[in-house]
Amino acid sequence: MVDRGSFFPYNNGERQDELLLKISRSMEEIMAEKKSVYLEVNASQYDMDKVMDKAVKDYKKGNKDALKSIDLYVKPEDGKAYYVANGGKVTGSVDL
Repeated sequence: MVDRGSFFPYNNGERQDELLLKISRSMEEIMAEKKSVYLEVNASQYDMDKVMDKAVKDYKKGNKDALKSIDLYVKPEDGKAYYVANGGKVTGSVDL
């Protein structure tokens, strides 16, 4: 019979639950890192996170269905970002 508090081999004496907690915390730290994408065109810079937020808000403003997926297509020459939500069921656009 194996004790739930038994030790992993080569883990410097840490209990399984302590080791798993450390791994979980490490993954949370990695996932919490801020990542950003900027588009620069003709001396203008656009924060793609903000553009995506605008698209999500625009979707929620006009739709009661839950947002399951959203794809963003950016056309700087139009000054717009076009979105396709929920597998093509809803489309729209927002200003950059």
